[in-house]
Amino acid sequence: MTEIKFKKNVGTPDIMSLEALNEQSNIPKDTKVMIDGYVFDNPTTNIYSVLVKKIEVKEDNGEKYLSIFTSDN
Repeated sequence: MTEIKFKKNVGTPDIMSLEALNEQSNIPKDTKVMIDGYVFDNPTTNIYSVLVKKIEVKEDNGEKYLSIFTSDN
């Protein structure tokens, strides 16, 4: 879980669905996504794009999926 504090007089961060990120990476939009090791089975879930530090395409048993990291570690 991540806490976000908004600055005054700054717009709301962009929101993206996990299915949109899947499609941008040429992965079927209904594919699961991992965020910091947690599986998100519902790709219609929306996230703040500012949280994404790194995205990798991984493969498990021949199926590709996205692994999203929210820190540089």
